[in-house]
Amino acid sequence: MIVDNQNEAQAREAMHLEAESARNVDYGRLTDIAHDYMNRLRKVLPDGCTVELGGSLRSNTALKGHNDIDIRVLLSEEWSSEEKIREISDKLGEIVPFQKVRPVGSKDNEKFAVMHQLNFEQESVDGEIEIEVSVRPAEGYVGYAKFQESFPAVLLDQYVIYKNQTKSDKKAYKKVKEQFYAMTRWLYAQGYWDNDGKVVGDANMLAEARKTFWGDNLNEVVSKEAPQI
Repeated sequence: MIVDNQNEAQAREAMHLEAESARNVDYGRLTDIAHDYMNRLRKVLPDGCTVELGGSLRSNTALKGHNDIDIRVLLSEEWSSEEKIREISDKLGEIVPFQKVRPVGSKDNEKFAVMHQLNFEQESVDGEIEIEVSVRPAEGYVGYAKFQESFPAVLLDQYVIYKNQTKSDKKAYKKVKEQFYAMTRWLYAQGYWDNDGKVVGDANMLAEARKTFWGDNLNEVVSKEAPQI
């Protein structure tokens, strides 16, 4: 039993080291940049509107060279009309330029939203940095990255490794991300987290999600049927 536990610990350590070698080494610097821009955005937003970080930067699952900063500007009900969103977008455009209109939500319940984008380089970060700001109504927004950051470290390590192994294969890469998000959505729907992102479900619920949507190796994940949630 002791030998088995030692072997398991060594395997996990090896996997963690592999994941760390694939993770974005500029995570800390990118996070600082993200919070700087988030604070600047907050200063021009009306009361009741919020700004939060999303994407792989929040869950620390971004790969080397993927310097994408995803920021969500969530508008309160009184600022959720197309007219008001455009008004706010004009203010935000002085910080991060307007890019395009992009409806959000399900096909049956799309809401008007806009996207802002900024690309730049900074000496302290390896490669170009891309900031994407989604300006959208808060209603209906979940923000799954908030929940993903509380996944067990071994699962986050697996996700980073699988993304890194498939980054040159668009189909497989998309499948890995699709399954990871499907697992997150299912757990959210089952009440695994509370609204603040704290884990309130049990280990059996997580085990069921991993069995259904994930796997112990890359082939298991990419061979899964399309998730039905």
